[in-house]
Amino acid sequence: MGVMAKILPNFRPVIRADGCQYISGIVIPLIAALVEAGCGHDRSVVGDPASQPSAIGAPCGYDGACPSSPDRPLVCDRGFCVPRRCIAGTEGCACYSNNTCDLLDASPMSCLDNLCRRTPAAEPGTLNGACSPTELCGMSEGHSLSCRRGRCERDDCPSGALGCPCGSYGSCRLYGTRQPVCASGRCQFAGCVAGTDGCRCDTGDRCSDGLQCTNSACIRLPGSPLAVEGDVRSCQVLLSGAGVDRASPTWADGVRGQAIGRDGQLALAFMSRTDTRLSASPVRLGGLATGLTPLIQSFECFDGLGRRVADARVVWGR
Repeated sequence: MGVMAKILPNFRPVIRADGCQYISGIVIPLIAALVEAGCGHDRSVVGDPASQPSAIGAPCGYDGACPSSPDRPLVCDRGFCVPRRCIAGTEGCACYSNNTCDLLDASPMSCLDNLCRRTPAAEPGTLNGACSPTELCGMSEGHSLSCRRGRCERDDCPSGALGCPCGSYGSCRLYGTRQPVCASGRCQFAGCVAGTDGCRCDTGDRCSDGLQCTNSACIRLPGSPLAVEGDVRSCQVLLSGAGVDRASPTWADGVRGQAIGRDGQLALAFMSRTDTRLSASPVRLGGLATGLTPLIQSFECFDGLGRRVADARVVWGR
């Protein structure tokens, strides 16, 4: 008997004619089918076009090259081409490492593309502009703004967060121990590989295992990861432990899943969205009590034809 059937008696996996597995026959709607919409065959090519820097403030080439000339020597600094002989923090020169610049005529400069530039302050009510009970926030590129800490910010993407609009004067918050820069109006890392931690998402909003494409950037997922070992396409797992039925699963990029919790148990069913090996870290569980590691009570994993893979393993990852 499968692990889902232990708490969901009518559970059974079904194999379509094209070899795509999904779930049907489950009475409880929450864990109904991993349906046809998630069972396509994505043949998109993952890649990143070569960068061709052409001016001050442009991204560096893959090899860190910048188009220097005798009268305009450039150097690659934090992923952007900046003047070589230039005092950091001054107008037209590289920003300080914390994305700040010196004052210019007693007014702040903005750090944009790792260059200190003279920019006007945001108008009240606009993105990063001042707000108050009498000065309401408007819209920005189709997104509503709310007053936060006296400034107008997007409801869905706070200014300065990785992948979100830059804060006032090009400010960006630390991502772990790394300092993003303001480029093209968003906080991001330049000169890093698309799809990796802290970088922009790759083609098709793809990210490496354990990362999720959020606001066009690959962000490390919170919570405790479940790891799958073996060449499998889908798994069903039953967890037990205090409060695990209230845990919140977050599925990795390229994974489709469903979950249902009841009486101290959590049943998970997940599969690869494409006809490829399931992600090594397909799901992370948030909301678990500190120090609690739920028991993996039972599990089953299947190949692309729906056959049980005997040597597959499901364990807690790091």
